[in-house]
Amino acid sequence: MGEPYEGHTLSYDHSMTPVPTPACPYVVAWHFLRHVGEQLDQVAAADLKSSHLLHASDYLILLALRTAGTMRMGELAEATLLLPSRLTGRVTELEAQGHVTRESAGADARGVQVAISPLGLSFLATAEATHSKHVMELLAARLTKPEVTQLIELITKIPASPGLPMYLRMLGQDYHQPAGEIP
Repeated sequence: MGEPYEGHTLSYDHSMTPVPTPACPYVVAWHFLRHVGEQLDQVAAADLKSSHLLHASDYLILLALRTAGTMRMGELAEATLLLPSRLTGRVTELEAQGHVTRESAGADARGVQVAISPLGLSFLATAEATHSKHVMELLAARLTKPEVTQLIELITKIPASPGLPMYLRMLGQDYHQPAGEIP
């Protein structure tokens, strides 16, 4: 774990607790990560929408289901970081399109399990190919392969919570390769 950055300035909140100012590198790094993440999300969402008429949240749902197989709605909400009410609407839409199936979760009559359908798998493969191409073009224009590897290594050190979505844990494991070996 990193040591607190020395030399940054502190301000104090109403209870006289020291608070790092925006000049603190940790705060600056957080702002950059947040901003860049939002920009990349916007670009990816626009690409998925224009290329495949696919909402970004639907893409996350299909990715999570492909990885896990079948998930209860609560697990799926946690894996995709979607609010349950938003997830219900998106799953209803995906079901109407034939990309997912829903069924009762066995003994728990209130529970619902969701699975990706064969049509959903095929659709996801097509969308993922387009999405991956766009992301690679976007990042390759700015970062070298060793820099991308380093970025992955650094970012995977700071997950927002121990409950990192399964598909992201798997992606992180897949790409812990020596620098320069990213496809």
